[in-house]
Amino acid sequence: MRACAVLAGNSMQELLQKASDAKGRGADLVEVCFDQLNGYEDIELIESFPLPVIVSCRYSKDKTLYSALKKSLKFKTEFVDIDLSFPKSFIEEIFSYARSNGIKTIVSYYPETLPAQKTLKKVIEDMSILSNHIKITLPAKSGKNFEAFDETFGTSSKTGAKLTLISSMHAIADRRNFIGYGKTDSSSNNRHLPHIEDVKKLIVENTRPRA
Repeated sequence: MRACAVLAGNSMQELLQKASDAKGRGADLVEVCFDQLNGYEDIELIESFPLPVIVSCRYSKDKTLYSALKKSLKFKTEFVDIDLSFPKSFIEEIFSYARSNGIKTIVSYYPETLPAQKTLKKVIEDMSILSNHIKITLPAKSGKNFEAFDETFGTSSKTGAKLTLISSMHAIADRRNFIGYGKTDSSSNNRHLPHIEDVKKLIVENTRPRA
């Protein structure tokens, strides 16, 4: 598992500075949230980031974001992460373009409330058709909700998809996760995210050979 610092800011220049800070705090890669940028100038600065980049995008109807996202895939990017709420045709187009450029894909799901188990199972299976890397951010309010998700994902494991789960109740170093997400003091205001130093520490502890 690798530790990823989520970066949010108004400009690529601001994100570049935050990426340098994240590297100093132990991050292995950074996520650039395109939907939070005020504009899409200087996208080529991705080439200057000191760590591998995940370009991510939550759902938006902004057509300029679409073209900026595609343009970003011409630069040094390891993953592109697309919200499941986008039209399937758009996700498939971006993922096809990304793969042709050697970029890996992540499809993300951000439910406002925890869906019924049957619905969630179908969503997970649909996501795994789009990509073999899936990210789910749970609005878990209780241990019961989290346990319900855990059971549902277990019954969907036949998809073979690699999971990253983000939840206020989630153990950061869950061995199913292929990426552990975190933040620095300045990088993101996402209240679900632990600090990147804690993510890195737990990853190291959980990958250390047991006596």
